[in-house]
This record gives sequence, structure tokens and C-alpha cells, in this order.
Amino acid sequence: MSPTDFGINPTANERQRHFIFFSSPNLVSLWVDRIFNSQSLAVSELSLKGKSGLGDKTTALKLEIFVPPFVIKDMYGRKACQLVKEFATSEKEQLKTFNDDLFDQVIKECGSHNLGFQSLVRKMQDEGLDTQTARNGDFYGALIHHLSLVRNKRCLMAYMYNRAEVIRGLRWKLGRVLPEEIVKKLSNSEKDYLKGYSGALETYMNDMNLELTVDMVPPKDPYIKVRVLEDIGEVLLTDKSANLARHSMHFLKRTDAEPYISQGLMEELLS
Repeated sequence: MSPTDFGINPTANERQRHFIFFSSPNLVSLWVDRIFNSQSLAVSELSLKGKSGLGDKTTALKLEIFVPPFVIKDMYGRKACQLVKEFATSEKEQLKTFNDDLFDQVIKECGSHNLGFQSLVRKMQDEGLDTQTARNGDFYGALIHHLSLVRNKRCLMAYMYNRAEVIRGLRWKLGRVLPEEIVKKLSNSEKDYLKGYSGALETYMNDMNLELTVDMVPPKDPYIKVRVLEDIGEVLLTDKSANLARHSMHFLKRTDAEPYISQGLMEELLS
């Protein structure tokens, strides 16, 4: 493996200083041999800085590395981390547009990790090594690919799960028809998820003869006074029919008015 395999690119003029911890002195030479070739990192530039006990039989070695013109760039897992950060910086109960480009880049990186992992495992098997007990450079290279793949998977799942959680909340809050400005932010799979979730919720409410998406807070009065904001037209309500013309005011059952309020078609008059 070369420095670029680990996201290290010779693009910086300044020397980079890095600290890495090892559980065994033998791992130091293995790590250097596998990650940095002799032209990239002079042995004279390596120094062990102290020791710390991690039990009776284990010693941690702190390796201080001065990397001449190399800089850590596009390291494994960085794109997946960006996805999680993108969601974390969104406003509460709000969605940003699904980042197809970055999501696909992480999927592609996962495929690359899988190929790298399989290649190193096959190499060890061809050399007659036990992949469970061998501790050479190929083993640690495969381990890095495996751990990077698992981390990317966790980040992708966190991104998808948290977006799905927001979508479910919007379905309960806004009804089965979400505003177009929200729908256009969803991926195709998220649109299918919303359709399936909404259908399952509708089926359950019909079977139970319950409207679960209204009165999330127990009302003081079953009727409310509303003003129509957009022309809705003639509609059939629970106990009557009404012409919901724009700017008209009505005294309606909360269960009848709530869907229109959630869609922004009418507003409740509190006084």
C-alpha cells in the first residue's frame, strides 16, 4: 500500500507532524513498511516518544512522525462524515435536499474498500497464511479496509434513518400530502418510503376508525373558528357541507379543519 492509499498526497510544502499509537514495537516497522515507502519517510525521522502501561503485558508506543511534503487529504470515511454533519446542521424537523452526489461517492468508496479487503485476504491465503492469526502488513491493511467499510456503513445508515424519522414526523404533522417544496428534497427511495408509511398509517386508522393525526394535544373544545386562506371550494364535512371560499370564516369541528390547517389552506382564529 502506498501513501495515497491512505489519503496522503504529496501536495503540501510544509512538514506534517503526526502521532500514532501502537501496542507493540513490531507493529511500528510493519506500519511504516506498508504505508510509507523508503522514499516517502526516512527512518531517521521516526522517534519513539515515551511509554505508558496498558496492563501487565501491554505497552503502548507513541510514534512521532515528521512527514516531509505530505498532507492528510480525503482520508477514508471523510465523505461519510460529511453526510452526517450535513444532517446535523439542518434545522430541527427540517430537511435539506438529499445529497445524491456525496451519497454515491460514499457507496463507491465502500466498493473500493471491499475490493481492497478481498484482494489482501486472497493474497494472504495464496501465501498459505492463516487470516485469523497472521499479523503481517496485509492483515493490517485488510483491517483498515474493513473498519473503514463498517464506519461508512454506520454513517450511511445514520443519514438515512434520521431523514426517515423527519419524514415520518412531517407525515403526522402535515398529513399525507406534503408540500411540493418538501417533496422535491426527497430521494426516490424516500418518496417510496413516505408513500408506504402513509398508506400503512391510513389503513390502520381506517381499520380502527380513528383519526390519529389530529388533536396531538387534547383540545378544550371540539369546535374551532377558522379563516380560509386559499379557495378550497365546496367540501363535505363530518356533519355538514360547506363552501370554503377564500377569506371566509367558519366554525368547524377540529377534526375537519386540522388537515386544511396543516396544509396551510386555513388558519385557526384564537380570539
